[in-house]
Amino acid sequence: MLNRPHHELRETERGGQLALKFDEFPNRRLSWLAMVFCVGLTIIGVRLANVQHTLAAREETSLIPASTAIEPIPARNGRILTRDGQILAHDQQRFEVHMHYRWLEEPANEQWLRQSAYRWRREQPNSSKITLEDAKAAVLEQREQLWDHLCEVAEINRATFDESRRELQTRVEKIYEVVLARRESKTVSDEEAEAPANWWQIITQALTTPPHRDRDDPLVILEETQFHPLIPAVPVSAAAEIDAQTEQFPGVKVVAVSRREYPFHNLAAHVIGYRFDTSDDPTKGQVGLEGSYNIHLRGVAGTRKRWFDRDGLPLRDEVRNEPRQGRDLVTSLHVGVQKYLERRLDQAFAAEGKEITGGAAVVMDVRTGEVIALASAPRFDIQLAADRDDDFWNAIREDKSRPLFHRATQAALPPGSVFKPVVGIAAVESGAINADEPFDCAGYLDRPHRFRDAIYQSAGVGHALITLPGALGQSCNVFFFDAGRKTGAEALLEWTRKFGIGSRTGIDLNEEAAGRLPRFDREVDLFAEDRLLEFSVGQSTLTATPLQITRMTAAIANGGRLLLPRLVTGYGVSHVQQSTAVVDDDSFFRIADVSEQTLSIIREGMRQAVIGEGGTAAVLQDVPVPVAAKTGTAQVGGGKSPHAWITGFVPADHPQYAFTVVLEHGGSGGRAAGPIARDMIRAIEHYGLLEK
Repeated sequence: MLNRPHHELRETERGGQLALKFDEFPNRRLSWLAMVFCVGLTIIGVRLANVQHTLAAREETSLIPASTAIEPIPARNGRILTRDGQILAHDQQRFEVHMHYRWLEEPANEQWLRQSAYRWRREQPNSSKITLEDAKAAVLEQREQLWDHLCEVAEINRATFDESRRELQTRVEKIYEVVLARRESKTVSDEEAEAPANWWQIITQALTTPPHRDRDDPLVILEETQFHPLIPAVPVSAAAEIDAQTEQFPGVKVVAVSRREYPFHNLAAHVIGYRFDTSDDPTKGQVGLEGSYNIHLRGVAGTRKRWFDRDGLPLRDEVRNEPRQGRDLVTSLHVGVQKYLERRLDQAFAAEGKEITGGAAVVMDVRTGEVIALASAPRFDIQLAADRDDDFWNAIREDKSRPLFHRATQAALPPGSVFKPVVGIAAVESGAINADEPFDCAGYLDRPHRFRDAIYQSAGVGHALITLPGALGQSCNVFFFDAGRKTGAEALLEWTRKFGIGSRTGIDLNEEAAGRLPRFDREVDLFAEDRLLEFSVGQSTLTATPLQITRMTAAIANGGRLLLPRLVTGYGVSHVQQSTAVVDDDSFFRIADVSEQTLSIIREGMRQAVIGEGGTAAVLQDVPVPVAAKTGTAQVGGGKSPHAWITGFVPADHPQYAFTVVLEHGGSGGRAAGPIARDMIRAIEHYGLLEK
């Protein structure tokens, strides 16, 4: 203190200069200051070491945020079944193994390897003693063990696994190269376009333009951050093991997928159709029943939200939407009859020395409209179509016979003489002719060189006196030339429409042609009468499909009810429920103004074609049940063989099924199409479809 006898600021006796007491020990003061600095630097150094070695992996992996993902829950599409429960189409579930790209890439990505090494070292008890290089080696060894273990569980050999892995990596690398080249090209063009010319533009650009990603920055494409399908199918036991032991299968997940399977491959291919993935629908029906009933068959996938930790391991799941299963379809098809018809058509199509370019056959219940067989040739393998097999589709594009074309419903062809029953009905119901009044057939209509009968061309004679039933049985062209001319175009067109020719039948398939009716205008068309005469025997520009002709024949057989053909008789709520909802069978309308007496006359004429003298369908005599039929040999011109037709119903005395067979450029209806119809009737009887 200052009032002490001596204080620290006292003047010394030497020179009267002021001296401080603590100036006597300057080294002590410097030592304390140095000690403070050393302690601070030591603390900072320890912290730096801690950050550099202990927290490096944590800081780096913290840049990868915890993530969520919305994943679909697969739903089964409905099955397609036959009337007796056989499966025509169904979903077969399988399990695929997907692997993250970084876990299959070889050599391993350096950044991924370093992060994985830090993560692995952090989990070890003596992590401080493990170097980064040792940790990397351990991760690579772990990956090798994973590959071996996965091959063992999935029951595949390592060579196959490695080949799949390399193919997948090659695809991703090609994508990477394309993206990289595009980025470099864009960067160069941007630099050239934005190069400033003046110093003030340089300053303005630097202050106002956001920085561009430099070409030296590492490029990571989406495919490098995703899981990819690596093993297309594994046993259920393998899928369960992988799912239950995720820690032993890092970077691996099991995905349940469904594959549409068609057990019969090419049976009823045009009817069943196929479905495959599209951009707007994961499993969309394309054609056939798969297409027309897509809204019923299609299952609706559910959704699941999944949470993952920073290492990509799943934390928890939450089902957002439950999947809805598709509905089963029960069809009216009979496998035995369908298979037999297709085999017979295949034989006809493949016969040597024939011009046949295709064929079709239809069998329909005349009481309900249920179609029990709907065959087309040539046909195709539905499974290959649904799987998008490259070889299959390349062959289809080059095949001039058009195997995908559904001839039974889409081939609109001139019907020829199978159309004559409608002409007979129109002539009788319009009062143009009397069905019991004989017509004198000279073999030609007016002049010997025009509108002649086949018998006149071959033998120089006609059918002499003949009535409507006999004209149908012997297929007398001249009779129907005369009947058509007396009936007139307007009435004939009206009755043609009444029997469904010229409009779609309404069958439950999207692929159907309407056919075509002739047009008549006497004021401007000098050949209208010629076309009317041709129309009267199923020629001119008249075209019809095999299904339309079958429907016409069924209406004659069942008393004038024009049926709605249908393939689906019922459908279930889902694939797990056996109950079915029956489709309404009141799908017909009665043809107006047609009498049962007239129909009876037509039926008698079709019966005479089988059993009468000179009948054109005599080939059907050798069957176990009575048959009524009408043949047709439709001229096509151009030096090509005519189309061979036959249509009819069985049994003749109490009709149950109508049928039609057509062979494109097959020649004579009775000789070419008739034997197929005969064998078809035998098959129907063999399978017990005819009620006693």
